[in-house]
Amino acid sequence: MLRASRDVNDSGAGEEPPIADYDHMTVRAVEGCARSLTYEQLTAVLDYECAHQARTPVIRLLTARLRLLREERSAGERSGGYGPAPRSSVPGRHIGGAEP
Repeated sequence: MLRASRDVNDSGAGEEPPIADYDHMTVRAVEGCARSLTYEQLTAVLDYECAHQARTPVIRLLTARLRLLREERSAGERSGGYGPAPRSSVPGRHIGGAEP
């Protein structure tokens, strides 16, 4: 269903759909494909959807997925890419061994 990632049209609202058979996909099918797309590819799909079919449920789900990816990106940048600090690293708490 999804074209190879290099074939996803990044031109946004171009005339050609960004995903093979996109114009015939149901909301559920778009949701399934959205999980495997990059941020840039999702942006292209959203631009195409807004310019052509403008289905509110599809726009909502694509926007929500973009928001999630954006939050994951910024969380990774803040933490240096290693995820959140472990709970046991709270100041004043001792890790492992006996308490002093």
